[in-house]
Amino acid sequence: MIQSIKWVEALGDYVKVITDKQNYILSMGLTKFLSLLPEHSFFRIHKSYAVNLHRIETYQEKKVWVDLIELPVSRNNKQAFEVALKQLHFQHDVG
Repeated sequence: MIQSIKWVEALGDYVKVITDKQNYILSMGLTKFLSLLPEHSFFRIHKSYAVNLHRIETYQEKKVWVDLIELPVSRNNKQAFEVALKQLHFQHDVG
């Protein structure tokens, strides 16, 4: 199930979980939901979005694409996001 999550979107006190087959709305905040997921696979790219790093097709300075959907990357999260993405690629290259 976790591998099928593309990204997660904050909706106030709820989260919208976007997966391969369908979307889910859960009654919990984004921070709480992210605490339940593996840190090395998911990253909060914006105050309202967290993305599965394994599902990113491409990214630019302020955007990432997952299944041709554009998601924003905030200025505050950009540098840490790039580090997380490089670490993920490094793990794949070494592993």
